Amino acid sequence: MTTGQAPPHDLAAEDALVTSAMLRPEFAAEFAASVRPDHFYSGTNRAIADAIVHLVNDGKPIDLVTVASRLRDAGKLALVGDAGGLARLANEVPVVTNPAEYARTVRKLAHLRRLLLTCHTTAAQCYAAQLDPDAILAEAEREIMAITADAGAGDGGTTSLRDAGLAVHRTLDSERRGVLTGFSRFDEMTAGLQGGELWYLAARPGMGKTAFALEIALRAASQDVGVLFVSLEMSAEALMSRALSSRARVPLQAIRNRRLSDTQRSRLAFTTSEISDLPIRIFDRCASLREVYAQARRTAGAMKRAKLGLVVCDHIGLVLPNTRKPNREQEVAEISRGLKNLAKTLDVPILALCQVGRDVAKGARRPQLQDMRESGSIEQDADGVIALHRPAYYDLDEPDPEIQREAELLILKQRNGAIGSIPLTWDAEYVAFHEPISA
Repeated sequence: MTTGQAPPHDLAAEDALVTSAMLRPEFAAEFAASVRPDHFYSGTNRAIADAIVHLVNDGKPIDLVTVASRLRDAGKLALVGDAGGLARLANEVPVVTNPAEYARTVRKLAHLRRLLLTCHTTAAQCYAAQLDPDAILAEAEREIMAITADAGAGDGGTTSLRDAGLAVHRTLDSERRGVLTGFSRFDEMTAGLQGGELWYLAARPGMGKTAFALEIALRAASQDVGVLFVSLEMSAEALMSRALSSRARVPLQAIRNRRLSDTQRSRLAFTTSEISDLPIRIFDRCASLREVYAQARRTAGAMKRAKLGLVVCDHIGLVLPNTRKPNREQEVAEISRGLKNLAKTLDVPILALCQVGRDVAKGARRPQLQDMRESGSIEQDADGVIALHRPAYYDLDEPDPEIQREAELLILKQRNGAIGSIPLTWDAEYVAFHEPISA
């Protein structure tokens, strides 16, 4: 597909950039960190940029002679008009005093060209109708995310200590905080769930992962934080039943059996009205990583009153990879990295639920990091990992109701804080966790 127009480019900016790098040795390292050879539209400038980058990486000096020598060794000197061509370029193009601005221009236009190519490729695949639409979408999304990551890298992806310090002080002076979960001990230890962070909530099946995550979502939404709850295990109606049971203090079994007193019906009606306006969106279809991305972006754009501030994914074991891998461990690694990238792209925290292995149940013990299924990539990508533990879960004959209610939240990993155990209370009747009154 072509429109007859030349792709976006600025040869003057490219010429100025490579000339400045050759004639200003102090700029050469910054050049190599801020642009790549493939950012240049001109084949000549691309070859010169490649030579400069190689010389910088090899620790060699940068000037017209060394660049010409590198081009000769690479068999590309004729492409730039031999050594005389380099000299003419240096004489005809002025050295600029603000090369960083020219680098930004060259990068921006390179990203536009790459985006155009992606759009043309996607359109051609659609016209050919030889691939499944999901495959076309997955490929287009991977390329667009790669362009987004490249564009987000900015000036070589580095930040000066001065800029980092200013950012810290802006944070100190800002009223913005992390998303508070409403569990005070946890919020004190973590300062809330921060934008860009990926947290995992791990436990055995039936331990209460969904109940705990739903409580966090409800409490966050009560603070006008927009929430997307990706529920791959329960329907939206099932989640709403749990929310009503917890908030209205009506036993979940009574709701499911439809055996309600007039008082309970009244409480449910009032609570339904109260929580229906909370800024929570539920996506309850079987989903691939690509669909989770799409729903998150769609939700972020659709929320009016409250800005999207939290994504909950229940659970990672049910998310499908964009492309099938030889084994599940590789698929989980792709999904985990994808969720981390999504958190950073949207600047919101993501709470992803996952299961721990059967060895925990065999020993009836507290879960540990290594107990998480396919834990390698999860441990690596996670900013924080929390786990739920209820001792009575493994002893159905426990007669003491107080022991049956005992629970704890284990902070197994926190990249920016302490780990530890937080006591909780489990109300099985309402399928909900609370902090003990004494806590």
